Amino acid sequence: LFRSANCDSVVTLNLTVNPVVYGSQDVVICNNQLPYSWNGNSYNAAGTYTVTLTSAANCDSIVTLNLTVNPVVYGSQDITICNNQLPYSWNGNSYNAAGTYSVTLTSAANCDSVVTLNLTVNPVVFGSQDVVICNNQLPLVWNGNSYNVAGTYSVTLTSAANCDSVVTLNLTVNPVVYGSQIGRAHV
Repeated sequence: LFRSANCDSVVTLNLTVNPVVYGSQDVVICNNQLPYSWNGNSYNAAGTYTVTLTSAANCDSIVTLNLTVNPVVYGSQDITICNNQLPYSWNGNSYNAAGTYSVTLTSAANCDSVVTLNLTVNPVVFGSQDVVICNNQLPLVWNGNSYNVAGTYSVTLTSAANCDSVVTLNLTVNPVVYGSQIGRAHV
């Protein structure tokens, strides 16, 4: 109570208490987006972070950041093909030789996904075989085929690596020699 001029004064205080404002924000980012900047702070890892700010009513405002960091996904694929299957198409790219190739894709979490292709290319195998036979040994059966005359023949087989194997037969046919001998008897 205040007195002024020796009279009673009644003063009324209207006190308004503004509450502390609480809030939270859930943020999901990819690993390559770190550090993450939020309300003037920089964060280098996933976690729960709390900051005290000032609300519009000039009171404390406590805000919590729930930061989730999705990792970059790494993977690899080993592929073995035959030389005649080149170029090899993988993830929208074309490859003309054996090697290690990496591509960056988007993961299910919408982050980078780095996938490596280890491409092995088995060659076509070439070979030849020289065969000499006599005419009376015809036909010659070679790799499932029958040959009746001399010549050069190629067949495509499957190698141990499951690729083409081109083998050439060089067939020589010698004639049967006929002859007679006339002899004299010496007495």
